[in-house]
Amino acid sequence: MDLQDATSLDERRLVSPCDRPSDSDGGLTEPMYDAQTHTVTLVVRHSDGSLELVPQDGEVDSLVRRELVLLPGEVSASASLPDLLDEVAGFVHTYVDLDPQHERVAAAYVLMTWVYDAFSAVPYLHALGPIGTGKTRFLLTVGNLCYRAILAGGAVSPAAIFRAVDRYSGTLIIDESDFKLAGIWAEILKILNSGYHRGLPALRAEPGGGVRAYTVFGPKILASRRRFADDALESRCITVRLHTTGREDVPLMLPHHFWQEALALRNRLVRFRLDNLATIEAPAVHVERGCEPRVSQILGALQPFLGDDGLLADLRSEMQNSLADVRSDGVAADIAALLIQKRGELPLKDIASNLRKRGQDVTEKGIGCVLRNDLGLGHYVRRRRNGAVVLPLPEELLEDLAVRYGFDASTDKPARGLWLLRRKEA
Repeated sequence: MDLQDATSLDERRLVSPCDRPSDSDGGLTEPMYDAQTHTVTLVVRHSDGSLELVPQDGEVDSLVRRELVLLPGEVSASASLPDLLDEVAGFVHTYVDLDPQHERVAAAYVLMTWVYDAFSAVPYLHALGPIGTGKTRFLLTVGNLCYRAILAGGAVSPAAIFRAVDRYSGTLIIDESDFKLAGIWAEILKILNSGYHRGLPALRAEPGGGVRAYTVFGPKILASRRRFADDALESRCITVRLHTTGREDVPLMLPHHFWQEALALRNRLVRFRLDNLATIEAPAVHVERGCEPRVSQILGALQPFLGDDGLLADLRSEMQNSLADVRSDGVAADIAALLIQKRGELPLKDIASNLRKRGQDVTEKGIGCVLRNDLGLGHYVRRRRNGAVVLPLPEELLEDLAVRYGFDASTDKPARGLWLLRRKEA
């Protein structure tokens, strides 16, 4: 069975984890699923800290029963945040070949998913690598520990995605997210670009003329062989680059106890949610120099789990450099480099001449479109008797361009090779 079946799920919701019921005194309720007896029990944490177990009658939700939506099986004893991070990182290390820094990032992401509704914006985790580098293993290992993981393969429709995320309010896991059909990918892209932030639902027409809002906010883990061409989606992703493992201790096939270990960790993680959701606070996030606001915004949700030992700063720089790499091959990057280097009034015909020398087939009209639409500099384009020009740009705007495209705005010396400016060191 595939997540495609989510488009026709039984709306009776006899025993469904999709809702977030709270008891009358403001407590929190979470569903648990026993795969041996095929029963669901709700655990209610009352506002005084006490826990109550409430068995549920009725047919179990189909995706829960088939373990395509993963729930804990019981509530384990409380554990400290450092202990949980170490346990999750250890589990990831056993089954996936990552460097120690990204093991910690993956562990922090898992913990974040269990309290993601405490934040207004969350990042996505993106496993990137060619065939045979362990992307599916990464998704299964990390995904099996996430809050209400919704396991989807590459054969998933846009309708299945927004209905499943709205129904289960969990962590969406999509393997092989290199969708080849442009129409399908365009719809999925809209969902992904909206789903990182609370309050941006997917609106869909319903039979009978009505309109329904589907909540698509929540954590998402994606795997693909190539970087996403869409700049906006890339800016929402923490990218983990995978490689063919050389570790002999990583099992090529997942053993039976993998699933038992994952369930035991979910049992500990649900207790973490019950104990901490009401008290965890979203950190105050500020724009960091040399970093785009979006990067600082979405990494704020990981701050409570990564601490201040430098890993968060390294991750911020890594994301910013990755975004700059995505943008570096286009005409917009070449024009930005010229604007930063020249730092004065620059005729469009001079920009066109420079780019033609570098093999770019451009016109002054096309450059004007890039200035307006891609660089957002239409306000600085003026018509003169001898042709259009770009007015001198303020220093803060030049610095923004340098950050966006990965240049060093502190120098006007040409670099070696194609680029006019030396790129900032990664």
